[in-house]
Amino acid sequence: AGARGAALGTEPVAGPGVTSLQAVLADGRRVARRFALEAPLRDVFDWVGALGDGTDFELVSSFPRRTFAAAAADETLASLGLGGQTLYQRLDEEGDGSGSDAAAGGEPGGTG
Repeated sequence: AGARGAALGTEPVAGPGVTSLQAVLADGRRVARRFALEAPLRDVFDWVGALGDGTDFELVSSFPRRTFAAAAADETLASLGLGGQTLYQRLDEEGDGSGSDAAAGGEPGGTG
């Protein structure tokens, strides 16, 4: 997990083209980090994986409620509309990480 986080490099300074994301890890911890808007979603997966359970997981945004799987890892944060979002780490119970239901719009906590 340490190498995964080290691949991110230095956290960018706040300013134009930079956004702050908050993540709620599967164990309930809340963490925050800045990312360049042109950074790939893969960087967020690497960051969350390094801090939390590094096994297969999805990221779920709270509003609008969307599920992001590793299949979308090459898309940029800007193209996905992820500026200033809170993302929830949801462990992949099937363990395949395929993201085949990524468009289904899962819900954090399984309620609603």
